[in-house]
Amino acid sequence: MATRPIIAALLILPLIACGGGEDSAEPASETEPTASTSGAVFAESHADVTLDGTGFTLAGVTFTPPGTWESVPAGGMRAAEYYLPAIGGDSDSASLVVFFFGAGGAGGTEANITRWISQIAQDEGAAPPLRGTATVDGMPLSWVELGGSYNPGMGGGMAAGGPREGYHLVGAVLEAPGGALYLKLTGPKETVLAMAPGFVKMVMTASQARVMDG
Repeated sequence: MATRPIIAALLILPLIACGGGEDSAEPASETEPTASTSGAVFAESHADVTLDGTGFTLAGVTFTPPGTWESVPAGGMRAAEYYLPAIGGDSDSASLVVFFFGAGGAGGTEANITRWISQIAQDEGAAPPLRGTATVDGMPLSWVELGGSYNPGMGGGMAAGGPREGYHLVGAVLEAPGGALYLKLTGPKETVLAMAPGFVKMVMTASQARVMDG
């Protein structure tokens, strides 16, 4: 009968209207692959950390460090510097340096993070460096964390005394209104991880220094 083709066609039409079939499905959005941030100090809130040190302002950004840190006289590219004495079985202190090279200086975020990564020789089979991004009071932030043998020498040269084994590095680049700030925490792993929560909270609670009208 002639009605059968008509009925079959009517049954197919709803499938077409609903976009049935894999070929008609919308493509998934494309995103850049990122390394896992599981276990990274920047992945934690560190709500129990107290920031009660003397605040400072650099490149239009105000920071407040923990009062337990020891300050070091800064100068030149080292706009601010702090350290935490060695703890546990570590033989050296952890050091946090805030570098500022002026507007447009130091080669940019990715170049500096790549250089920091090159200063750490990771153990064979170690996970890739942990990396991530965030926004702090409207300012872009990029961070990196990794551990291994640390060689702070520039241009491939070896630092005095050779590489320092068992070290940890946590770095952050904050794109501040007056130019990028490069914050680099290094030292023996246990002491760095003791200093890191304060470092992360200091960075994540930073605020743009606003000029008051009048």
